Amino acid sequence: MATAYEDYLRQAGLGGEVSRTVYQSPYAGQISELLTESQKPREYSGRYTGQIAELVDQANRPRTYDSPYADAISGLTAELQNSRFSYDPNEDPNYQAMRKQYMLAADRTASDVLGKASAATGGRASSYAISAASQAANNFKAQLSAQQQALYDSAYNRYYNEYARKLGLVKELRSQDETAYGRWGDEYTNLLQRLGVLQGQDETEYGRWNDEYTNLLQRLGVMQGQEESDYARWFADQKQAQAVRDQAYQNLVTLIATTGYSPTADEMSLAGMSSGEA
Repeated sequence: MATAYEDYLRQAGLGGEVSRTVYQSPYAGQISELLTESQKPREYSGRYTGQIAELVDQANRPRTYDSPYADAISGLTAELQNSRFSYDPNEDPNYQAMRKQYMLAADRTASDVLGKASAATGGRASSYAISAASQAANNFKAQLSAQQQALYDSAYNRYYNEYARKLGLVKELRSQDETAYGRWGDEYTNLLQRLGVLQGQDETEYGRWNDEYTNLLQRLGVMQGQEESDYARWFADQKQAQAVRDQAYQNLVTLIATTGYSPTADEMSLAGMSSGEA
């Protein structure tokens, strides 16, 4: 049967075993696991690393547009710049053949006119006959001159048409070259766009990878904070219990000294007093 003093000690909070005289954290296992996980070597290896490296290499290569039309454009342009129209009837086989025909016809016609005129005057070539023959020959020469102008105009038209054809061809080739250059430029633009998309996806993936580690550290911090709070409560309880025990010990010492009281084994145990001290 408990004594009145023993009841007092138990009411003071010293009854039974003192729990967790050595602090045992309820979070130790989880904290240890999170610490181990946080200290593992970490190296980001993105799904897009290889593709990004390849595109970066392509983007950094020297680029020079090699026009498939440059030689043709250059050649035609030089021809146009150096082109000059010239016409020499003496070097025109058409004119030379025509001249030969007209001169023969002129001579033949002059002879015929002269012969007929001379016959009318008794076989003697009068000034009229000579004039008529000369006029007939000059008519053919005038016709030849007109034909020469026609040949000149025809040659000029051929020159002009050939010049216009080459000029049109240059314009067409330049247009095709501009189109080809645009495609060449678009290829590089598309490459940069693809690179930008992959880099954006890689940044997003890296963010998630980094967030995983950040979240792990946050969970570790929360656990450590909870452990610190739990330890603070435990320490306060231990301190309070020790203060009560010290007071009980002092009270028991005073009681023994002033009254000669003989404490029971339970009373000494609750007050932390040995049998020798009693």
